[in-house]
Amino acid sequence: MRFSEAEQQALNDLVEKLKSDPLSIPILLADLTQLRSSCDIFVSLGKHGRLRGVLAVTHHLPLTTIAFSDMPAGTFIDLMTNALDLPQSESGSFYCLASHSQRELIKSVSYVKWEVPEFRYELGPEASHANFESQLGEGLEVRELSTGDVAAISALYSEVPLVAFSPKVLTLGPWVGVFSGESLVGVAGVHFSTPWVTELGHAVTHTNYRRMGCARALLAQQISLLTNKTRHITACCLQENYGPQALLESIGFKRLEQVWLMEFGVG
Repeated sequence: MRFSEAEQQALNDLVEKLKSDPLSIPILLADLTQLRSSCDIFVSLGKHGRLRGVLAVTHHLPLTTIAFSDMPAGTFIDLMTNALDLPQSESGSFYCLASHSQRELIKSVSYVKWEVPEFRYELGPEASHANFESQLGEGLEVRELSTGDVAAISALYSEVPLVAFSPKVLTLGPWVGVFSGESLVGVAGVHFSTPWVTELGHAVTHTNYRRMGCARALLAQQISLLTNKTRHITACCLQENYGPQALLESIGFKRLEQVWLMEFGVG
């Protein structure tokens, strides 16, 4: 997608602003940097080249997901109208992990099909490696994963469904798995990983191997691999998932804010 000189300058300025405060809209920062080649970016400028808003539509997942900057409702409608022209937007449904203000904006101009509250966490600077120690069950080991493990990951997700998985995400950052022999029984990856902020995700443990230290071991390995490679390590957890919340907090993650995973329609 080509931009005018003014649009490109506005995008560059926004990226620098997001880098200085990576936790403000981390998904948009990732879309404008690491995931740029997998996104369609829409820009709205006002008078004198002043930025009104930016909308990013990603197409590396099975779902049509968006991230966006703060903007007036009218600008959001205009940019979403442009997004509807994309081939992957044919259904008119979009997915978003929204902050409180973004949720209110979406609700004011579209119809929400469903929403689920989550908490966003960040690994605190005082977290100790002693908190990461995990006693894995007998015969289990943690290994780093690669694109060669796609079949095993897909097989695990088919038993414990994960909606938005694509083999492309395996290249975005550290993915690790717990193996019992040669069988993959637990997996954890990232939604994105930039030098400024990383979001962990896609964590699943097979039902037969829970309460064996798998989740803690996976988190510990990911944190080890990300140390000194990103400024902020974050994770999101469903508000109703008390077990994973307790695990994150026991390791040293601090709750930052409530966010909402949403599917909404326009048009």
